[in-house]
Amino acid sequence: LFGTISEENCSQIVHSLHVMDCENNDPITFIINSQGGCPEQALAVASTIRILDSEVNTHAVGSCMSAAPWILAAGTGTRTASKTCIFMTHFGEWEIGDKGKDQLEAWMDYRDIMNEVWFKSIAEWTGGLEVFWQKLSKDKDHYFNAMTALEYRLIDKVTE
Repeated sequence: LFGTISEENCSQIVHSLHVMDCENNDPITFIINSQGGCPEQALAVASTIRILDSEVNTHAVGSCMSAAPWILAAGTGTRTASKTCIFMTHFGEWEIGDKGKDQLEAWMDYRDIMNEVWFKSIAEWTGGLEVFWQKLSKDKDHYFNAMTALEYRLIDKVTE
């Protein structure tokens, strides 16, 4: 995954992951360099990684921000990052757009549900606490390096 997490590239990624998984059960290496994008699409990729029979090793290079750490954390094999990778997490932000007053409440409920899914899944996948990720991401964008990602258990190993 290089670039923005979008419907276009994630539909191809999900398809490719399934094809590789069906061909054999060899480990799959999934490389991420993304500043984030659509959280719903990140959820689709992360959920796909979690259901495959093949082990999926995830590796972050460059940047792994916004929704991208969700995909990284979903790795079922070894989760790694290059020592120069920059990470960022934050409380989910979705475009409100031109919603009327009656739709605003429903949109806020949806945002809360997506954030709950994000915090629960990343806590489960990293072996951490949901409240840790909530506090870390609540008030502002939280930037950190690969060594800190290792401390947060987002990754298992820092590479050169």
